[in-house]
Amino acid sequence: MMVWWRRQPRRSRDSSVPGLSHGQRFGDAEFHPINGPHAARHPVNMKWLASLLLLAGAAAVMLGAIWTWLGAGFSVALVPEFARPTVNGDDAPRADRLAGASPERGIVRSRIEQLADDVHILRRFNYVMVHLAQAVAPSSGLKDPRDDAAPSAGGAPAQGARYPNVASAIATDESLPPEIRFGASRSVRHPHVSAYADEDAVVAPAALPGVPINLSVVGKSKETVSGERHVIVARRGNTLESMLSAIGVTAHDAQAIAAVLTPSWFGRASFAGGEVITVMEEDVDGEVRPRQVELTRDGKPLRVAVLADDGTYVKVQPRPVATPSGNSDLAWAGAMLRPALDAGDSLKLDQSFDRLARDNRLEPSLVNEVMRLCAQDVEHGVAIARDDTAEMLYSSGADGRPVLAFAALTHNGSTHRYYRFTSPDDGDTDYYDSNGRSVTGMLMKKPVASGRLGDGFGWRVHPILRDRRFHDGVDYAAPYGAPILAAGDGVMEYIGEEPGYGKYVRVRHDFGYETTYAHISGVPQGLKIGARIHRGQTIAYVGSTGLSTGPHLYYELRVNGHYADPLQANLRAGRVLGGGALAAFEKLRRRTDRLVQTSALVATSHP
Repeated sequence: MMVWWRRQPRRSRDSSVPGLSHGQRFGDAEFHPINGPHAARHPVNMKWLASLLLLAGAAAVMLGAIWTWLGAGFSVALVPEFARPTVNGDDAPRADRLAGASPERGIVRSRIEQLADDVHILRRFNYVMVHLAQAVAPSSGLKDPRDDAAPSAGGAPAQGARYPNVASAIATDESLPPEIRFGASRSVRHPHVSAYADEDAVVAPAALPGVPINLSVVGKSKETVSGERHVIVARRGNTLESMLSAIGVTAHDAQAIAAVLTPSWFGRASFAGGEVITVMEEDVDGEVRPRQVELTRDGKPLRVAVLADDGTYVKVQPRPVATPSGNSDLAWAGAMLRPALDAGDSLKLDQSFDRLARDNRLEPSLVNEVMRLCAQDVEHGVAIARDDTAEMLYSSGADGRPVLAFAALTHNGSTHRYYRFTSPDDGDTDYYDSNGRSVTGMLMKKPVASGRLGDGFGWRVHPILRDRRFHDGVDYAAPYGAPILAAGDGVMEYIGEEPGYGKYVRVRHDFGYETTYAHISGVPQGLKIGARIHRGQTIAYVGSTGLSTGPHLYYELRVNGHYADPLQANLRAGRVLGGGALAAFEKLRRRTDRLVQTSALVATSHP
């Protein structure tokens, strides 16, 4: 609003106007000159005055809001906060914190579950990844303060283990002043709080509108709530309802959770495979229900359903993915061990595994199995490097013993993987590498159990012909009719008889070489050329046919058409998968790889 005014013209001393005399009319108005102290007053516009007052009031309100936001305006009443002695909390001052349980140095573990072929049964898997150098490297002189919490050899608690009892005794000793009892461990969230009310005088806050969600930042105590955590990895075709039902969730709850979690792009029917469902169960007053169910894929949370206080499941915002920090326990342990490793530690691979088994950090049977599997790829006496790792995925067998489903060894940047697989055609279970080649069966050096070694591979004088000639195989003297075993997996290539060999059989093995078994008396009934042969299968019986001085076995090995000493050869003799068996193996390999990748993600995101 613009206000204009005009200064009145200066009048003469007698305030007269030229041409007008006192009392004379000017138009419709009568003119009277103004004299006195108010002769120079200016007229005021009331609208302008009201606008000015309104602007001043608005400015005062804005300044007050800014002053309040800065915290220097006025104080508001807060719910009284009670001081509690914090013995082992992260919110305590650094000098007042006590170390908790130390994680295993250099070892990462996780547990996952997956529906078996029978969708009503869950298989539980344990995953272990060992940083071989960090897990067993000698101490570099730096002491981990968390080790002080371990009990001493005599059974008495160590010095660090007595700290919680001392803190508890100080907190309960009423003869001590409050500054000593509670002062060092007081956690003050509001810096302007000057006093704390008595606990009995606290009035419960008024109920908020809406349905409270049963989530809290501080975990509930074990005395009031108990439960279990399930981490389930979905297979292609699995449904959320079937996975929840397998862990005992009621059909009503499973359907309610599926309605919240199952994304629309899955059609609410089945998963694509690889999704992870984390179920946090809660047991309150004897009733077990899922408290929180989280759906993730590739380590990223997609949806979360939580149990509200009214008994229904609602959708909440997934928590952000936590990125590993440099202050994690494993990173701290690795940094502490680097000086010793950089100094040139020459620990061998077999020594590393032996220490892990001896200290009960790994199951000895698992260690022995891994060492057996990797024997052909990595020498046991090789020195380990700082980045060498070993991975294991195993479950429990019917007898309670661990059954290794997958193993991997990384050495000098090369990773060797081994998969447990049961062939669909013959039901034989073995371990295979990534290409479907068996890694356990090695060529037998003695295919007759009751045999005694006679002439070996090399030059000799023939016992019948009496001339010096090269012996292309080895002889085993054995009782007549003793069973002869196949030295490795393969196909029966020849069953026949020759003058020198007498009766013999020849097997072409999956890895390309051939073995011959001569001077036999016969073969098992039903054995034919082209039959599939397994390592250890009986394929003939000891005899004395051909040029022979008595019952014995002539055992011969040919590699790429050349004779070789079977006693010196270290050849794989297991099966090389092909056809339908190879297709089934590749399917299992992809599923196992997905399990291992998911287990590693679970280990890092849910320590």
